[in-house]
Amino acid sequence: AWFESKENLRIFETVLASKPITGYDWEKTKRVLQETLRELVPRKPKEGEWFNLLDPKVVGAIEGKRKSWKRVLADPSEENRRRYVEARNLAKATVREVKEAYLVKECGKVEHEARSGTFLKTAKLEVPDTPPSRDEIKIAIANLPNNKATGEDGLPGEVFKAGGE
Repeated sequence: AWFESKENLRIFETVLASKPITGYDWEKTKRVLQETLRELVPRKPKEGEWFNLLDPKVVGAIEGKRKSWKRVLADPSEENRRRYVEARNLAKATVREVKEAYLVKECGKVEHEARSGTFLKTAKLEVPDTPPSRDEIKIAIANLPNNKATGEDGLPGEVFKAGGE
């Protein structure tokens, strides 16, 4: 991950030091951290769970489309363009079919869980009246997992661990 590199951590700390955070204003702190992350950390493109490149139907359809496009580039005749349009439409339809099958399967799982009553129920959390102490915050930050998805604030755990005091 990006934060595992000592060089990247050094760059992060340098850039963060140039944007001083004063006081205990969480919104300002969050905004500064998010801006710094946007400047430094590359974004990974999202991939849909349903898209399975190993599915032979998808692979074949996409390869057929690529070959047809190469033929159009080599010889832009009307016949080659027509074949490319057919291959493109077939590829789109195949991907749509695989996606639909995935959604049907996932909806079936959800419906089964709903019928069987085994879905998770969340309990209401009690919010403490007093703010956490510095020691509690240090312990919570130390226990944050690395290389996991960000929380509601959009900040990964490594940001807080690298932030120092």
